[in-house]
This record gives sequence, C-alpha cells and structure tokens, in this order.
Amino acid sequence: MVPLQLEGVEAPPGTPRKVNVRHTAVKATGHIVPLITTVENLPEHCTVRDLQLLMYDHLSVSIRQPIELRYWGKPLDVDKMLKEYAIKEHSEITVVVKPRLPEGVPYGSSELHRIRFASHNLQKPFAVEGVSNDMTVLDLKVMVQAHLKANPIYLAIVTAPEDERAGTVAIKVGDQFYSDSSAPGKGGKGVMKLRRVKDGSLGTVNEADVPLLVLQPEQMTLLHDGVKLMDDAFLGSVGLVNNEQLYLDFKPPWPQSWLPEDGSAPPKGGGAEKKGAKKKK
Repeated sequence: MVPLQLEGVEAPPGTPRKVNVRHTAVKATGHIVPLITTVENLPEHCTVRDLQLLMYDHLSVSIRQPIELRYWGKPLDVDKMLKEYAIKEHSEITVVVKPRLPEGVPYGSSELHRIRFASHNLQKPFAVEGVSNDMTVLDLKVMVQAHLKANPIYLAIVTAPEDERAGTVAIKVGDQFYSDSSAPGKGGKGVMKLRRVKDGSLGTVNEADVPLLVLQPEQMTLLHDGVKLMDDAFLGSVGLVNNEQLYLDFKPPWPQSWLPEDGSAPPKGGGAEKKGAKKKK
C-alpha cells in the first residue's frame, strides 16, 4: 500500500509526522476487508478535519456519508489539531464510515469551494478547488481541463511485459501514472520516467504506450448520484454540497470493445469478421 502524504512544514516535537489509519474496503467479490493505510508528512498544524478530508478522498466516499476518526475508541473533534490528543508517531487511528444520510437531510455546507471527481477510467480520484455556486457545469468542466493540464495524468493504452534491454517496466491497459519531479533521471528519447498510482513504483515507460490524458469539456460527462448534469445548470442549483464527489465519464484512450449505438444490434457471430476467414459465395 502506497503511503498517503500531506505536504507540510517541519513539525515541532509532539506532532506526529506519520500515523496509521485503520479502515475497511470492499473487494471486487463484495467482501469487506480491514486495511491499514499509512499517512505521511503530516503538517505542523494538521487538524482532525484535514485528516478526515484526506480519508474522504482516499476512500472515495460521498461527503453525505459522515466519517468519524477515533483514537483508542474515542471520537476526535474535527476542529482540534492532532497534537492536542498527544498522538504519537506511528499511532493507529480508526476510521468509522457511518451510513449515508437520507436525501433531504442537510450535511456539509451548501457553499461550494471544492468538488471531488472519480471515474472507472482512473485509479485515483482528484479534487478541484476554487469552485463557487454561481458557476455552471460547463465552467466546472473547464476547471477540470485546467487541473489535468497542471497535474498531468498518463494512462497505459496497451499491455506490455518488462523489457530489460530497453529498461522499461511491465504495464497493463488502464494503469495510471504521474510525473514525479523528485524522481532521479528523466528517461530518454521516446521514453519517460513515471510513477505508477497503484503501487507507487517508479519506472521507465514508452511515451507511445502511456499517453497524456487530455480532455476537452465536450468530451466530459459529469454525473451526480447517477443523474447527468447539464452544461448550463448552475452548481448551486443541482443539490451539491461542499466537497461533494461527482462521477466523471469520458471515453478512455485505450481500444474499446463493440458498444451499441442508436439501439443497433450487436454484429452476428460475436463481433467483427475474423481476419483470414473465407467469405461464403
């Protein structure tokens, strides 16, 4: 598990720089399993709320599902700093995700400043700051476009084995990478040194195999609780709360299997005509 990181300054004595957070996750099989995630680089004035927001991002849960942090079974006040609880280095904090609140029950602020995004095409959610209620959905898409430009995401479009001769690492379709400015070396001609989101490993990849994700506003579809948000709708009028998570849908850059269009039926024989097949006379 790759440690999460909060960027901060040097911490004074008594402030934990690293804590372990115990939480649960749902596997693809539907089984709930306990996990422990290490959070590093806690800033000097890290509050319980700061850590709480980080866990919202990491667990990719709705802001409408209250999260409570506990230390030795005692709930932590979100407005207090971690050091006020005398939490030691490498201590364990437990995350309790409570049931989702019913529709109509207020939770969180209706004044928008931050919106999170998740997608089945991405292996890690991201957030956009500086949002306001009087912005439209189209304005938000433009902000997403700017965020992707400032924080490049690279997605593998092929599956390739490790090539020791070329010095490239094994990749799978859909692997997400990002550029790490602190990593040594810059790769070479036609290759890049990138860090994999899934495991945090640093490796060299072919540029052609892992292109940069570039999305235009018209290529994005934003959904809230499964409902598509129209471009001309104001964010303050679609029932969002601050730090809400939206679903970002877009056509991925890797090859897609056949998808129906305009209600058309799938091709007979299970797909496209195979190469080399003889045509019936």
